[in-house]
Amino acid sequence: MAYGFICADNATTAFTAAGGYTSLLLHEDTAADTGSLHGALPSAGRIGTLELVVNDTGTTMTDLRVFATWDSAGNDIFLPLTVLTSANNDWVAQQATPDHEIMTSIKYDRPYRASAEQTTAGKVYLWVTTTTGSGAGTIIQARLNWETPGQRG
Repeated sequence: MAYGFICADNATTAFTAAGGYTSLLLHEDTAADTGSLHGALPSAGRIGTLELVVNDTGTTMTDLRVFATWDSAGNDIFLPLTVLTSANNDWVAQQATPDHEIMTSIKYDRPYRASAEQTTAGKVYLWVTTTTGSGAGTIIQARLNWETPGQRG
């Protein structure tokens, strides 16, 4: 079994409720975590989990909305919209001050095959927003884990 992850290379991507969705490019990034397995997203395989660390600057965010697309325009859905809420205990607060840092993961555990509309092979786009709260959020880490039945090449 081959496995790895793709991640965002910008460790501080901000988003706001008023600003609509913000996109992050998820791709192979060996500088993000040199001790782990990396690899561009294969053209077919299985998605495991999406791991997120978010800084809720205003400590008022009550929901987080994420989805992923094959294309940079956000039109070709790869992973469906998921809404996480504090009321459902969908995240863990790791730090209360000075900014509220939250950690969460979304389990997909589903097969995939790359779309013909994919902007760049091995890469996908993660779209993030919040619809409530007065504070802005910042993505500290976004990592999408994948696996394939073949050997890592």
